[in-house]
Amino acid sequence: MKNLFMLAILSCIIWACGQGGTPKETPATQSAPTVTPGEANTLPGYPEEKAKLLFDSADYVDVIFYYEDFSINQKNQSDIRGMLNYISTNVPQTINNSCQPIGRIFFQIQGRNEAEADIFFKNECLYFLFYKDGKYAYANNFTQSGVNFFTNIFAQVNAQKQKAVQQNLQQGQ
Repeated sequence: MKNLFMLAILSCIIWACGQGGTPKETPATQSAPTVTPGEANTLPGYPEEKAKLLFDSADYVDVIFYYEDFSINQKNQSDIRGMLNYISTNVPQTINNSCQPIGRIFFQIQGRNEAEADIFFKNECLYFLFYKDGKYAYANNFTQSGVNFFTNIFAQVNAQKQKAVQQNLQQGQ
């Protein structure tokens, strides 16, 4: 499992090295529904029967980060199920409008987007807001393993960025 995780991280880093570095304008950053800061969450959690369908049938997951030079793509069933396990059944108590999504996750079944959610991953905003008919319909917290996973991903990417900066500085001397 540890080797599989490291292979996934290494793949992301290698893929990231070949990508451009400008943030993308996305539908989520253009038209995400607004909620006043600290507003009590009235959205239910993602329905259990829909989560079971994803667990049983999803064959592809795509995580696109808006302000990073990498994405996560998974087509192995155990990796997809692992990603689903990062989504808690608990709902956030509040939705904070001052937080912006860092990316979007798509769950596909046979090439069709079955579920998509904005990913909020900043301090007091650790949740997924799932879409239905172009609007936020469900809200779920991260599990602790999800927080750990994304924290590790960003730590490794930032370490690679720091290493690249140091190498560029040494080459420029």
